[in-house]
Amino acid sequence: MKKMLSLFVPLVLLASPVWAADDALPRTIAVQGEGIVAARPDMAVIGTGVVTQDKTAAQALSANSKATEQLVGVLDRVDVDDRDIRTAGVNVSPVFDRPRDGSAPKITGYRVENRLSIRVRDLDKTGELLDALVQAGANQISGPNLTFADPGKLRDEARKLAVQDAKRRAALYAEELDVDVGPVLSLSEASIQVAPRPMLAVSEKAMVRDVPIAAGEQEVRANISAVFEID
Repeated sequence: MKKMLSLFVPLVLLASPVWAADDALPRTIAVQGEGIVAARPDMAVIGTGVVTQDKTAAQALSANSKATEQLVGVLDRVDVDDRDIRTAGVNVSPVFDRPRDGSAPKITGYRVENRLSIRVRDLDKTGELLDALVQAGANQISGPNLTFADPGKLRDEARKLAVQDAKRRAALYAEELDVDVGPVLSLSEASIQVAPRPMLAVSEKAMVRDVPIAAGEQEVRANISAVFEID
């Protein structure tokens, strides 16, 4: 029995390298690719709203509704489409009087906040709109944030450039290693960024006259990871 076992073991050892060769992984190069597209923003997003305060919630809500209606009327006059006006939030909260003697706080009134988000598709009208909102009674304004009405095409162009960059990097490494680049084995998108570019805050006093808006250019970035086979 011992002799038979000694003959079997060498046969197994000889066969093992053959199986390992069949499972050998291909040689690869893994690279990152980045694509950047610069374009002029064609849309602005403005946050605005009205804050009112009164003794009762009903009174505060009534005053706020009237003021908000005035804002919406201004948007109609400057040709902002209804689809570009969205209620961002309505909040009703009590106002407390907190005595210095440490006694329990008392409700002295109510505060109502109504916030709107407005898309401006004609950047030349952004300054005019900011001025009109303040004149109509808006006491909350944020932005404008400059962005794109249709960022999809810019994202796809950045993606194409990212793939080209990954192929260029793989070819560069392959040349230095004296190997040939084969087919791509995998590709994954790491990130695609089209972040709105905020403008500097503008005080209400500065908005008495039209505010000039400099759109400049904004970058759309795509980053990918790719693995290429090498020969």
